[in-house]
Amino acid sequence: MQKFAIAMSLCQVTEGALPFAFNDPKRVIPAVTIGSGVAHGLILTWGVTVPVLHGGIFSVPLASNPMLWIAAWLIGAMVTAVIVSVTKPARPVETVHEDEELKDDFDIEIG
Repeated sequence: MQKFAIAMSLCQVTEGALPFAFNDPKRVIPAVTIGSGVAHGLILTWGVTVPVLHGGIFSVPLASNPMLWIAAWLIGAMVTAVIVSVTKPARPVETVHEDEELKDDFDIEIG
């Protein structure tokens, strides 16, 4: 799922982030909002203009300064990643043993 979300975000399709936001909205939504705000604030501060309203990486060639646009996008993504990494609790990795996979109360009726 994460690979699809990355590909979708590169194309500026935000629906790829929805499963992550639905699973933990109190931490993911503010992180994404702050990271996006930082990226857009940098673009405005640096005076980068893009004549299209949508397009993700497809709009980079149309930007007045493509390198600054990419830098702002990467900085915003890193801000989002750091906030999510810091605020989300670490989940222990659960291991399933073979003898725990099937339970004794498993009942099958054929008939």
